[in-house]
Amino acid sequence: MAVPDVSATDHNRIWHAARWLLPAILGVLVAGCSQTVETPPTVTAPPTAAVAPTTTVAPPTEAPTAVPPTEAPTEVLPTPAPAATATASQPVTTEVRLGSAVIRDNFARSDQLFVDLENLPPLEPGKVYAGWLSGYEGVLRRPIGKIPVDADGKAQFTVDAPGRENLLADYDGFVLTIESEPIPDVPAGRVLAWGQVSLNSMEHIRHLLVSSPDTPGQVGLAIGLLQQTEEVVRHAQFARDAANAGDLAGVKRHTEHVILLIEGPKGPDYKDLDGDGQLLDPGDGFGLLPAEGQPGYVQEVADKAKLAGEASFAIEVTKIHSQHVQDAAANTKAWLTQVRAIGLTVFSDQDIAAAADKVQQMVVLAERALNGFDANNNETIEPIPGEGGAKIAYQHSQFLAEMPLVIQQVEMTMPPIAAVDTPTPIPEPTATPTLPPPSPKAASVAMTNFAFVPQTITVKVGTTVTFVNQGQAPHTATGDHQEFSTGIVKSGESRTITFNQAGTFPFFCEFHGGRGGQGMSGTIIVEP
Repeated sequence: MAVPDVSATDHNRIWHAARWLLPAILGVLVAGCSQTVETPPTVTAPPTAAVAPTTTVAPPTEAPTAVPPTEAPTEVLPTPAPAATATASQPVTTEVRLGSAVIRDNFARSDQLFVDLENLPPLEPGKVYAGWLSGYEGVLRRPIGKIPVDADGKAQFTVDAPGRENLLADYDGFVLTIESEPIPDVPAGRVLAWGQVSLNSMEHIRHLLVSSPDTPGQVGLAIGLLQQTEEVVRHAQFARDAANAGDLAGVKRHTEHVILLIEGPKGPDYKDLDGDGQLLDPGDGFGLLPAEGQPGYVQEVADKAKLAGEASFAIEVTKIHSQHVQDAAANTKAWLTQVRAIGLTVFSDQDIAAAADKVQQMVVLAERALNGFDANNNETIEPIPGEGGAKIAYQHSQFLAEMPLVIQQVEMTMPPIAAVDTPTPIPEPTATPTLPPPSPKAASVAMTNFAFVPQTITVKVGTTVTFVNQGQAPHTATGDHQEFSTGIVKSGESRTITFNQAGTFPFFCEFHGGRGGQGMSGTIIVEP
């Protein structure tokens, strides 16, 4: 909107005033000649329009200059309203990834921790990086020890379970701290980064990689898929060896083993297929493919991976590998279905040459079901449709529990200035407005990534502080001297504490910190 031309307005006012004064002056002259004195009317200013109540971001508006009455009232141009300037700022928390930790196979199933880090900042003398496996909602902690960091701020190392135990049975998180030497038995220094798998996802991941209540021997589903597919390959190769030896009966015997492994006891063709009067199943009896009343390893692995990816608070890496496992399982199912279809035709063969050709096809497809197939010729078997097999499904089941390591950064950002396109009309004079009562004093502290964010806050007496658990593990906020306590705050829950006395109140998490600023701790400064 254009700003009014002040000089032009003054000229108009002078012109209108002159038009009014000239007749008055002439009237005085005439009256003087006739010896009759007539008092001219008093010139009064029109009532000034009330100024609109101003906010903290708008400067006061000057009242219009008083002008004498005219034959036609001069239009009062509205004063353009100043643009509203946003002054409030909101904290924005971002995560900077340093690397990841993942549990994988070495001597046994999921018995080795592999950690890959980069961009680690240099430390002051006497300080070192230390690692910790955590489990059971952060209560169980296992020290990994000092982390060797090179001159470029990188670290890559492995740690084997001393008893070759399955680490995924107990652990679902990794914490990176800065400690003083000697490194204590429990974390005492500042938490630099952490990685935590959703506990809801871990329930399904452990069914895949540790144990399942539904399988023979309670073997993990992804482990069972891998082992039983390896057996299919082994017996397909036995059938090929028999064909090469001209042993048609041996071809049919081992082909029967392949069919029984794939179908399981509830399969439609689970019977004495070669007619030798024996039903010898080299499998564990769970079956690979689904049948009526029998889910089979392939479908169960896909279903559990899907549940892990869709679980509450599932992290992004879990969601990504969930789809990878499902795709690899679908590929495995398709190849095993083809193996079964070809194998069922072998039992009617009377010619060893015809049977040998079919057995060779079975071996190729069975090996694809196990190892996968490089369909796009990029020299990599990927976890995509048409490529990954049972080994990829197993490997990416472990990747479901990958623990990305991140640093929390809290930044203050200003929202953009809001421009006002239309002028604000000046209201009629009103009584002095009554300001609304001030909002109650409040502040919040996030419990996340085994740290309080912000770690230190300053508030006024009477402020209510809300502690919000944005992580996966349960936490507490407990005063160092028991001045206050939130009790256990589970993931997604919050607790409030009102501070009615001035002072400095250090606090800590009873699960992950300690008095005196150890581990997960913070401070609330209450001013009068």
